[in-house]
Amino acid sequence: MSIDRNDIEQVIGQDVHGADGEKIGSVGQVYLDDQTGRPDWVTVKTGLFGTRSTFVPLEQAQRTEDGLRVPYTKDQVKDAPNIEDEGHLEPAEEERLFAHYGLAGGAAGTPAAGRAGEGTLDEDVVGHDTSGPTTGDAMTRSEEQLHVGTERRETGRARLRKYVV
Repeated sequence: MSIDRNDIEQVIGQDVHGADGEKIGSVGQVYLDDQTGRPDWVTVKTGLFGTRSTFVPLEQAQRTEDGLRVPYTKDQVKDAPNIEDEGHLEPAEEERLFAHYGLAGGAAGTPAAGRAGEGTLDEDVVGHDTSGPTTGDAMTRSEEQLHVGTERRETGRARLRKYVV
C-alpha cells in the first residue's frame, strides 16, 4: 500500500528497507506537498545511532509489515546530497535530490513542496505571503503571545448579620 496523509503518524519511527530488503535506517520526518497535502519526502535516520538524516522520495515507497520499503539501495540513500532537515527544502536542493534519485520532478509531475513551506520548482509562483508581488522565495514568520494574569471580579454578594449572645 502507498503512503497517504493518514499514514504519517504510523510511518514516523518505522524502519526503512531498500529495494533489496536491507535495512537503511528509520523514518525521522515526513515532508508534505503544499498544494496537495500528500507526503512527498521522508528523512531517513542513518549512521551510527541515527545521527545523520537523508531525504528519500516517497513517490514509489510502500508500507509493509516491516515498516517502509523504498525502491533504492542503502548505498544510494547514503550517497544522497547532504541537506539539512530543518523543515524547508529550497528549489535547488530539491532539484539535486530529484537528480540523485533519477526523478524528473515532484511526484506525479508536480513540484514537491513541503511541510513547513518547502520551495517549489517554479520560481515565478506567487505565494501566499504579503511581503511582495512575487513571493516564491519569501516566507512569513509569525508568533503568538499569551499574556496570563489574574483579575478581581464580583461574582455575587452575601448579606451577613452578626448576633452576639
